[in-house]
Formats: sequence, C-alpha cells, structure tokens
Amino acid sequence: MKLRWFILALLLLPLRASAQGTYTANSCNYSDVNAVINGPTHTAVNGDTINIPAGSCTWTSGITIPAGIGISIIGAGTPNTGTGTVGAGTSTTTITQNFSGHSFLAHPTYGNATMRFSLMNLQPASGLSGGGDQPIMVIGTCASGGCPNIRIDNITFPSSWQSVGLNDYSLIMVDNVFGVLDHNSPSGASGYGVCLVNVNHSAWKGVGEYGDNSWYSPDTFGTAQALYLENNLLTVAFGTDTDGSDTYQDIGGGRFVCRYNTFNSVSEANACANHGTESTGRPRGGRQEEAYNNTVTCTNTSQGCGAAFGSRSGASLVYNNNISAGTGSWFNHVLDLNMLRSFRGPASPWGTCDGTGPYDLNDGTTYGSGTVTTSGTGTFSDSNATWTLNEWAGSAVTNGTPYSIHDVTQNFGDEITANTSAPVQYTFILAPNNAGNTSPWTWNTSDSYQILRATVCIDQPGRGQSSVLLSGDTPTPTGWVGDALDPVYEWGDTHTGTLSQALVGGDSTNRFLNNRDFYYQCGSLNSTCSGGFTGAAGTGTGTYASRPSTCIPYVAYWATDQNTLYKCTATNTWTAFYTPYTYPHPLTGGTPVAPAVNLFAKAQ
Repeated sequence: MKLRWFILALLLLPLRASAQGTYTANSCNYSDVNAVINGPTHTAVNGDTINIPAGSCTWTSGITIPAGIGISIIGAGTPNTGTGTVGAGTSTTTITQNFSGHSFLAHPTYGNATMRFSLMNLQPASGLSGGGDQPIMVIGTCASGGCPNIRIDNITFPSSWQSVGLNDYSLIMVDNVFGVLDHNSPSGASGYGVCLVNVNHSAWKGVGEYGDNSWYSPDTFGTAQALYLENNLLTVAFGTDTDGSDTYQDIGGGRFVCRYNTFNSVSEANACANHGTESTGRPRGGRQEEAYNNTVTCTNTSQGCGAAFGSRSGASLVYNNNISAGTGSWFNHVLDLNMLRSFRGPASPWGTCDGTGPYDLNDGTTYGSGTVTTSGTGTFSDSNATWTLNEWAGSAVTNGTPYSIHDVTQNFGDEITANTSAPVQYTFILAPNNAGNTSPWTWNTSDSYQILRATVCIDQPGRGQSSVLLSGDTPTPTGWVGDALDPVYEWGDTHTGTLSQALVGGDSTNRFLNNRDFYYQCGSLNSTCSGGFTGAAGTGTGTYASRPSTCIPYVAYWATDQNTLYKCTATNTWTAFYTPYTYPHPLTGGTPVAPAVNLFAKAQ
C-alpha cells in the first residue's frame, strides 16, 4: 500500500510543478521580466500571470514567451474597463524599446489559456529608426475546433512610433488567433499615422497557408471566430489592416470586428479596413469585416478623408456608426470599395484582373486587338481602330461589367472607362502601375494590345466562400476559385458635415454594382430607393413588424427591436442572417469563450 501511495505521489509531482501561478518580476527591467518567463527564477506555464512592477525601463532585447502556452503579462496602474470608457487607463509601467524587433513575441496554441498583454506604456527609444517589426507579435496555432484566444488591453502607444518605420505602420501583428483588443490608445502624428493591429488567419482552423482555408470556409459573422477591436481610442491612427509583416509572410485571410471605438482625426487609411488579394503577392486578402457603433471624426482640411471604412476584398457589414467631418474637412464615402488589380499589376501570382488573371472569372473572349500609335499612361490612341463612341465603355460600365485592355507586349492591363470614335483614344480607370513598385506603366508606341473582360476578380469586395481550396506557394489548382456572391451591406450610419459622394462607392473600378455587389441604406442618398425601403433594393431598417412582406433576393433589413439582420434568400422569403456577438467581448471580463457555433454557415 505504501508503495502505491509513493508511486501516486511521483506521478502527481509534474502536475504540481507545472500548475499555473502569479509571479511578479523584481523590476520592469528586461532581465527581471524575462527571468520569470524564461528562467532562471521561473519558466512560465500555461495560465500563469506575470506582473511587471511600476517603473520606466529601456529594453535592448525582446521577450519570446515559451511556445504553445497562454499567459497574462500585466503592468502596474489603473486600467479602463467596461463599456463606459474608451482608450487605455493609467499605467505606471513604461517600457522603452531600443532595438529592432518585437518587445513581446508569443506563439499560443488552441485550447490553452488566453494570451494577454495589459496595462503598459510601450514606446520607442528616442532616435530609433528602422525598428521595423511590431512591438507585439502573436502567431497562434489553430486546430479544427478553433484558434487560440488573445486579449491585448490598456496599452498606450505614443505617436513617436510613426517615425520608427514600422512594417506596414502596424503596432501589433497577429495571425491565427481569436479574441479582443480593448481599451488601447494608439496615436499617430499625421497622414496614415499608425495601425493598431494587422489581422491574419493564414491557417484557418489549422489548415493550409496564406488564408486559403479562411476563403474556403463559410462566413462567421456574429460569432467569436474573429478578432475584435472595441473601446479603443485612436488618434491619427487606423484600427486594422490584413497584409502582415515584412518579416512574417505566411499571412492572409483575416477576419475582424471593429466596434465601439473612437477615432479622432481619422487616419488617411480609414478607420478600419482590409487589404486585398493583390500587391502583397501570394497571401489572400481580408476575408470578413464587421464595423459598427464606432465614432469617427475627420479634421483633414487639405485632403479630406476618403472614407470612414474601407474594403479591398471579402464580405463586409458596416452599420450604426457615427461619422462627422469638421469645418473645412469632408468624407467621400462611409464605405469605400477598391479592386486595385483592375489597374495595378501584374501582381504575382494573381496577374492583372484584365481578362488574363489565371484565378479570375474571365469570359474568354478577345473582343478586339490593335497597336498603340500614340503613347500615354492614363490614355493612349490607336489611329487604325474604328470603334464607335464608348463601344468599350457605356453600358459595360453602368452594368458593372467593364472591359479591359491588356498590353500584350509588356504584360500589364487596365480597365477602360471611355473610348472615342475613329481615330480611337482609350481612357482608363486610373493610370496603370506596376504592383511591385507602383511606378507607372506607359502604353508605348507599337505595343500590341487586346480587349478582354474579367467578370469577377478573385476575392473582390462582395465575394465570400470559395468553392476551390488553393494550396502551395504557387497556388494550385489554376483557374477560377468560385468565390460566392456575398454582398457588402451598409445601414444605419449617421453623418454630420460634408459627405461628398455616395454612402458606399468604389474609386478604382466600375465592376461594383449597387444592388448586386453592395446594398446600402435606402433614403435620400440612395437613388435606387430614395423613397424608402420596399424590399426591392438597398437595405432597410425598422421594427420587425414593419418589415415588408415582399422582397427580392439579397436585399436586407435590420430589425431594430431584434438586433438582427434579415436577408431575402428567395423571392418574398426573409431569413435571419446576422446578430452581433456579445458586447462587451466575454474575454474583457476574464470569461472563457467556448468554440462558437455559426448558425448561418451556408453562404447565401
């Protein structure tokens, strides 16, 4: 019997030795903090809390958290919490980064404790330049059940980060994680400012790379399966991007929710936006975006603000935001849609979306050909062509089916916006440029060209779940990926000051069609349903009982008393499509988040 108890005690020793606990570093110095994370004082295990005392310390190296675990690293001070505050609380722990790299690097695994960074002032050393890497980087490992959870809260990032040369302006880089960033205060100095977080889901549910499986998987609107930004205070800063880091290229497929944040003097890069499947090469663009109940102000009196929110790929829901432009400033749109491959390329491996891109939906017809006789950039002439006025524009532009010209000699293309009659001069959506360095292309005299058409570009805004799962550094199989129509929806946004253009619009292509690729609030700013929502166009809002009995597919209605978006899935058939996820995010109260069940998994 004694032997049995002795053996049992031996078996329990490892469990006791690895039990989670709370540890306080001797100071905020790098060596003391690292000592309670990577030894010799203590080696962190899953679930640990590491407290960093008050003080101001300069680090010349960063801390890598042991792989696979989730721990909490918390500074000293008074945090902001709850729904009634925005931005970081008061921290008395200041860490000054005086090296190129990450102050914190973590690699959590699905199923372990939440990885948390909280209550610190993170700043660059005076004169630091070429810092490049983000101060915080979290690269998770997903499994079929989901991705690891993170929480990053009450971190203050001063405007001095803008001069460091951060990769893609980003302060935080994450990949393959769910969770929340709340009550943070990033600040920029001017222009684009800084980005709070670069969001990626390259190996969605542990499958593949580059965001391929995120695109192959259904929408997860209204669930925990995304990264949430809430109650942050951003000044000359933008909330999100989705194109990774110069030092970490296995990226793509990001899904995020931007809600209940305040954007003062919004960045020129929008409040929250995503990147497309385009100029960053192999990685896929942002897969999914929600943006609601944010406050966004524009104070730029020289350039205005292009849009409050932006999308260069995927499905988006944008609603109930409070947007205001100060005296002398303006917004062009509430939501801006872009498809840069219409004029920029060839972007390896995707090519230009001009009828030659190997993964686009091309109609396969060569409509015409010719030779450049007068060179140019945003326009060129062919004195031998005999087309009629706007034969390659006109209805093709207004119907959202634009033609393109592909320069066969130089292998680039651009979308046609107009053409004259003989002798023919072509005009393009924007001057074509090279995806690698954005230098302009020139249509040179004697270049051969073809008139082609792509019906849909891979992963363009308003498209969702793919029918083909790509894989490999050179994506296979080659061909149209089958992105399902998954329209962008906007409703309920309020604005004061000048709004120079439509609520929703596109600036780099004519292929986005109202009431096909995007639907927006009926009213005076939507000419297709200026008299109100009838179920025939746009989006509507009101009580559930006020919802029209008739509808045509894809229009949507926000039931204010049910906090639910209904989509018309068949003629006169309304289906509950979306209800926002719990606010505040359960992780802000320390509550574990169970794997989410997507009630609306089938792409509509």
